[in-house]
Amino acid sequence: MYMHDPVQGLLDNEEVHGIVGLLNPTEATIATQLGDKYHIPVFAFSPSSFQSPYFIQVSLDDSYRPRAIASIFQYFNWTNAVVIYQENDSGDNFVSKLNQQFNEVGVQTYHMIPIPSSVEDSYIVKQLNKTMELPCTIFVVHVSSISIASRIFLLARNLKMMNVGYGWIVTDSLSNLMDSMSSSDINYMEGGLGIRPNIPDSEALDNFKAKWKMDKKSNAYGLWAYDIIWALSKALENVGEITPSFSMSKENISVSNVGPKLLKELLRTKFTGLSGKFDIFEGKLQRSGVEIMNVLGSGGRTVGYWSDDRGSVEKMESDEGNPTYSSTSVSPLKRIIFPGDTFTKPIGWMAKKGRFRVGVPEKKGFTEFVGVDGKNVTGISIRIFHCVLNRLRDDGFQLDYDFHSFKIEKQGSASYNDMLKNVPKDFDIVVGDATILAARASFVEFALPYSDSGVVMVVKNERRVNMWIFTQPLRWDLWLTVVAACIFIGLTLRYLEHRSHEDNMRSESERQHDSLGLHLFFPITALAFPERNMVANNWSRFVLVVWLCMAFVLMQSYTAKLSSIFTVDQLRFDQNYNVGYQAGSFVKDLMISTLRFPESKLKPYSSIEEYHEAMTSGSKNGGVDAIFDELPYVKVFLRKYGNKYKMIGQTYKTEGFGFAFPIGSPLVHHFSKAILEVTQNRSLCDIEINDGVAVGYPYVNDDSSSISQDNPSLTASDFGGLFIIVGSATLLAVFCSECPLGKALCRNLTEYSNRCLSFSPGRVHSIERKEEPKEDAPPPSLDHQQVTGEVQLSAVVGDHHSLEETDQTRGN
Repeated sequence: MYMHDPVQGLLDNEEVHGIVGLLNPTEATIATQLGDKYHIPVFAFSPSSFQSPYFIQVSLDDSYRPRAIASIFQYFNWTNAVVIYQENDSGDNFVSKLNQQFNEVGVQTYHMIPIPSSVEDSYIVKQLNKTMELPCTIFVVHVSSISIASRIFLLARNLKMMNVGYGWIVTDSLSNLMDSMSSSDINYMEGGLGIRPNIPDSEALDNFKAKWKMDKKSNAYGLWAYDIIWALSKALENVGEITPSFSMSKENISVSNVGPKLLKELLRTKFTGLSGKFDIFEGKLQRSGVEIMNVLGSGGRTVGYWSDDRGSVEKMESDEGNPTYSSTSVSPLKRIIFPGDTFTKPIGWMAKKGRFRVGVPEKKGFTEFVGVDGKNVTGISIRIFHCVLNRLRDDGFQLDYDFHSFKIEKQGSASYNDMLKNVPKDFDIVVGDATILAARASFVEFALPYSDSGVVMVVKNERRVNMWIFTQPLRWDLWLTVVAACIFIGLTLRYLEHRSHEDNMRSESERQHDSLGLHLFFPITALAFPERNMVANNWSRFVLVVWLCMAFVLMQSYTAKLSSIFTVDQLRFDQNYNVGYQAGSFVKDLMISTLRFPESKLKPYSSIEEYHEAMTSGSKNGGVDAIFDELPYVKVFLRKYGNKYKMIGQTYKTEGFGFAFPIGSPLVHHFSKAILEVTQNRSLCDIEINDGVAVGYPYVNDDSSSISQDNPSLTASDFGGLFIIVGSATLLAVFCSECPLGKALCRNLTEYSNRCLSFSPGRVHSIERKEEPKEDAPPPSLDHQQVTGEVQLSAVVGDHHSLEETDQTRGN
């Protein structure tokens, strides 16, 4: 408020046509109110909370800064932040828009520290100590006071918060003032990053520097002020003669008559000045991008550039003063020195005690995955962990850690769930063969799995000798039904054929001999020798066709069932069978809740040697007849014991092994990305080959059938419908062949169909259009097949008449 009276007095007593000043947000608001009151353009380097057409903001607005900072977080894969801001209108507006941008890019604001204008050092130290209890180590500082900024960084250095692992970013409200800061103040900030408006190189700027002997990079505020004065001069020239310049308003206020005209000319003015292109749009001076700087030595070194539509780029080129970007996407920045004089990029998260506590399971068996021997920790899971860390180090991460073991008890007093529930109390990370489960997501957060997994069953690979195994596909009742069907079909065919023409030509002894064979073997003989002339009666052929269809279905079902007996062995469960599982594993809960095993029949084991011993003993001797465990463990078991055991049944899918972190840990994203890179190249294959353990994806269990408690044979009821169809068709043939009523129905049906065919429209039309043969044309010749056909037809007709006469004679 201290500037209000002098400025108002100046406006009342002098002909002021514009205001240009390095104003703080409060001063900018007051100046904007005065400019709106006196109709005078106001150029300010800070945003104003008062909206007026006479206000023109020169510096970056509060929506441009947050987008630039959010892009830096994305570039470095930082997912958490602590924001320190000066408590005023500009700071509040900046924080609001920054949080909005952070939400869009997935960055979480852990803590916000407002800094009053009259802040004490004790308050700053108290707030910084609070942040040391948080896992976040990336800070954003938005203050416009050199005094406050220097005190913040000095106190942070005393608290060792400017060491390796921390990252600091300052906005242009402070970086634009670095030319006015002492070397000691800049030294406190060393290693930090900052953003500031880009001042593109140009010939005019080089000449200006040479004229005024400027060694350092020009201050943006000074160059902006120079261009603004130049623009005001050009605008006043375009306005013309200025007399009189003020008039009295209704409130007795001297209102500028030149102000509106001058504002109009300023909006039209466009040129390339020392600070770049001068162009006013929507009350703001358009900027040519943002420099990303690294605070070093006595100032800042430019490491890259950013614009709203380009991202971070390493090089910017100028063409007649108009900046253009050499890349259309995010490109690597120049090498950056971070706090602690290191090139290692902060990961954005730090353990409370400085070194990460890596928890590993300690158990008796399965040391191929995690083996703990004092301070020496080995296994394929540990090697994958080291490989992931090496990949993270290539990206600039540095993790110092110590292994802490957690003993898994065989009797279930300490399980994997108990170990994971100690995160983050006792462990910052859990590394090993912990399975990713939905139930565990309530107390830890997993990175992506580094192995494929699933629960499978292992049984002995033995086959019982059974010389009568070929009878197992069909149950005894089905075998008897098939035999009865053969006899029934044989008798029916013999009955239908007993008056055939061929039978009349043979001797009585031959007919008796053939009758016995036909009764018992004719249906089976028809399967082996399906000759056309085995039967002469049409109804016999009909019965034979139906029988062959039934026989084909039975043979296919028998073959499929016998194949399943030979190729798919299934364990027949009994209530007296015991089943084993790995101690401390979730598999026990799976077998009880999903597979419905009685808990009294489940036995825990700790190693593959114990698995083998229990399987060898069997349930009758206190062992087990099957083992349920996860696929990677089973692979180790089968690798050692070869073909003594085998996997059978369904694979119960799980998400695999993964590393566990505290919920919300920013390390999850980085580890997941590194695990993908490790598992998708040859790193994992090399580890598997060297360790002789497979955790990848080579095994696929195609047997999707569930584990059955029985393997029943096919029964007669399974084919009941088929037997009904065959029996009905056979009885129909006998009825139509031997019963007078059936004969009459068939004869009438045959005559009716013949009449329909004789008088069909197509046939009548064909006969009418048939041409008469020419007189000179020779009669058509008959080939041998036609003659033979006619002779055979006559013989059939004759046989038919002979059979009818015989039937009439018998009837009489």
